Formats: sequence, structure tokens, C-alpha cells
Amino acid sequence: MAEKIEIIKDLYLKSEYKSVIDTEFSELTNINQNEVNIEDFFRQYDEVFFNIPLEGNLSHRALVIRSSGVLDDLDDPRDKEIDELRNRVQELEIELLQRDESEQEPEHPQFKNGSLIHNPTTSENFFMSKGKTRKIFDGNVLDVLKQLQPGGTIDSPIRDVATLVPTSIINGIESGIPLNEANFNLIDSTVDDETQRAIWNLDWSDTTLNLDYARTIYNDVFEYLDSLSRDIEAKENVLEFVEEKILNINRQINTLKIQSQKSPNLQLEVDTKIEELRNEKNDLSDTLDSTEGRLDQVKQAYKTLFNQPSLFNNLPGGGEDIVDNNNPEIKYSHLKDNLQKLFDDGALENNRVNGPERDLRQAKEKERDGKSVRKFAAWITDIKKRSSGKDERDLLVVLNTTRNSIRETGNGRIQ
Repeated sequence: MAEKIEIIKDLYLKSEYKSVIDTEFSELTNINQNEVNIEDFFRQYDEVFFNIPLEGNLSHRALVIRSSGVLDDLDDPRDKEIDELRNRVQELEIELLQRDESEQEPEHPQFKNGSLIHNPTTSENFFMSKGKTRKIFDGNVLDVLKQLQPGGTIDSPIRDVATLVPTSIINGIESGIPLNEANFNLIDSTVDDETQRAIWNLDWSDTTLNLDYARTIYNDVFEYLDSLSRDIEAKENVLEFVEEKILNINRQINTLKIQSQKSPNLQLEVDTKIEELRNEKNDLSDTLDSTEGRLDQVKQAYKTLFNQPSLFNNLPGGGEDIVDNNNPEIKYSHLKDNLQKLFDDGALENNRVNGPERDLRQAKEKERDGKSVRKFAAWITDIKKRSSGKDERDLLVVLNTTRNSIRETGNGRIQ
């Protein structure tokens, strides 16, 4: 007999079925929002970090943009660094523009830089530099500048090499720092005007070493010796001042090098500034050399007259200098530098500088107890003892060229 199956069906009124039957899709939406916490999010984020693309709707960039929208006041250190670099680039562009403009040296519309001006009324002489008149206070400087004029020689009358200009016009031209031997090498240098004027104030007048001229302006040998003594003191002050300047420049260079190591992004700016400081240092070193050379001559003149005061009255006329320029004192360092320069200029016989350089060093070390400063004649004797052939001939060329430089400029290092 077949089994009877009883089917039971529950019936509900329409008004009450919603209170009995769950009409929501709870099985499909059974997710508790509170179960997704921040720790789980970042854990999952770390797991997929390297799989997230850089660009696109679901990318690292999209996350950054979305987070930036929430954190409007967020300071990104890289943005600050970028802004600083952009500002520095703008500053450098302005500096380069100003430098280009400054390299166009100012010049007077009528009187060119490098020319000489002579005032026939006062007999004053001026040198034009950067559009300014620089009064010449030293005869040796004037002699050098005369030779630099077209067709000029050391014996040229000033009227033949200079433009004659009346006082009224000269007074209308801007005046610069006066010129003498102490600041002559700074004419076209990188040294600022303040430093040049300081050097001028320390040593504004060079005492003549020409006895004929000295007799016309000094009453006796004691007045002349007093002037020489003051000149020696002034030049020693210049040396002290310039040496301190060079020392300060070395400190600045070292500081900049340390700064560049800490801030590599400023390397270009630092290198530019260091190059400027090195150029200034080289110009000041030239002044140091020329002042030392002149100081040696003044000291020699003072010593000679102090030991033999009668020379002031008894030395025959003819324009003699109390310092013997035919046999001046010459420094080993000047000879060494001049040897290299003449070799570089192709003015020597040798194809290599090693031989003459070795012989010069031996002449210095093996003779006269290694003294680095000797008379011209002493160097001749010592070089002939230690050298021969082409090496000797080259060293004699260097020696004579150095003496000529001392005669013409008072500086043993040739330019």
C-alpha cells in the first residue's frame, strides 16, 4: 500500500506576513562593516604594495591624490626643497645676467681705458681705467704706462704719448683710486675698490731712489733717510694687510668647500664663488710680490746711505739710482716661476724644463748656504758652477729677463 504524505501549508494574512517572514536578502548582505578595521587595511595594503600600479585609477598616484585632498595643509619636505631650488635657479639667472652686464667695462666716451691724460697747467698725469681718471703718483709707474702707449718708449716725452686736457675737463671726469707701485698690479684685477683704496692709503707715496731727483726735494741726507724709513714702514704695513686678506680668502674657500659637501645641490654656485676668490687671491699675491720687490730696493738704499751718508752729496750726477739696478737682488722663487713661464712661452732652447729646473735648484741649494735671495752677479756665478750647455744658456736668459723686469717694474716676477 502506498505511503500517504501529508503536506502542511502555513497560511498568513497579507496584513501580518511581513512581521513573520524576513523579506530582506540577509544571506547576501551578511557583512558587518565594523569587521574591516584600519589595521587589516594597512596589512592588506602592505601585502599588495608592490603590485599596485604607479598610474591609473587604482594606483599609487590615485592614492596620493585622494589623500592630499583630505590633508590640504600637509607640508611635503620635497616640495619645500623643490621651491628652494627653483628660487635659487632664479637667483643664479639674475646673477649671471648682472655678471654679463658688469663684464662690459665702463669707458669714458672720449678717453679710452688704458690711455694717458696730461694736465699742462699742473703737470699732473692720469691713467684712464674703467671710465675714471687715476692720478699717477710714481715716476716708475708712469714710465711703464708710457711704454704701453702706441709708439711709446720709456724716454718718450709725456706730451707725445698722452692727451693734453685742461683742468676744467679733468675735474668733470669721475676720479678713481690714485696709482703707485703698491697698487699698480691691481688696475684690471678682481680686487674690490675698497681693498685697493686701503692699500693706497697705507702706501700712497713712493720715495724716489734716484739721487739726482732726491737732491732737488730733500735738504740733506738725513731728511732723505727719514723719507726712506717712512716708505719702508708703509710697505711693511701693506704686506701685513695683503697677507691678512689672503689668509681670509683661504678661510672662505675652505668654508665653501665644507658647505658644498653638506649641500651638493649648491655645488655650481660654490664652485663659481671659489673661482672668484682664487682669482682675487692671485691678484693680491702679485701685489705682495711687487711690494716685496720694491721694499727690498728701499731697504737697500736706506742701508747704503745710512752707512755712507756722504754719497748723497758726493755721488756724481747723471741720474744714478742709489740702488744698483744692474746688480739687483733676485729671489729664487721668482727665477723658478720665470723659468716655467718662459718655457711655456717657447722662449727657451730646451724641449723639457726638467734640466734647467734641476740646475737652478742645485745652484740655490749647493751654493752660499742655500740663500734664496742673491745678487744678480752671484746667481750668474752659481749657475755657471752647476749648469752647462743649453741648460746654462736657458738659465741665463731667465736671469737677464728677471733683471729687466726689476728694472722696468720693480717686480722680479715677469708678467
